[in-house]
Amino acid sequence: MPHSSEAPGLARWQVRSALDKAEADSECLDNALLVVSELVTNAVRHALPPVTLRLSWVRNRRQVPAIRIEVTDAGPEPRSRTEDARSRPEESGRGKELIAALSVRQGSQAVAEGMVWWAEVEAPGGDGTR
Repeated sequence: MPHSSEAPGLARWQVRSALDKAEADSECLDNALLVVSELVTNAVRHALPPVTLRLSWVRNRRQVPAIRIEVTDAGPEPRSRTEDARSRPEESGRGKELIAALSVRQGSQAVAEGMVWWAEVEAPGGDGTR
């Protein structure tokens, strides 16, 4: 992904294309697009490049198919670069809550490249084979 304000839109377009081919239902698609947008936006705003998006099919604890969305970044930006005097607190800070509401599982993991932020969105009837 480009490390710019265009990244979330590009990510949504790529995910929509992939999930349309997999015939994901509209609720799954909408939830996945919002989660992708939040994860990519956070990576671009608060982390160093590169930003990488990965989708995969998994089965959750109830054995329901789910789309695992992973966004990898190179770790947090130095604090002085992430503080933006122009941003207003009421316009940010709800991403984690939104991701938690739309996904069945979510989390993060440190990796050699930086950090992976992930969420799983249920995809009833999907399995990634189409």
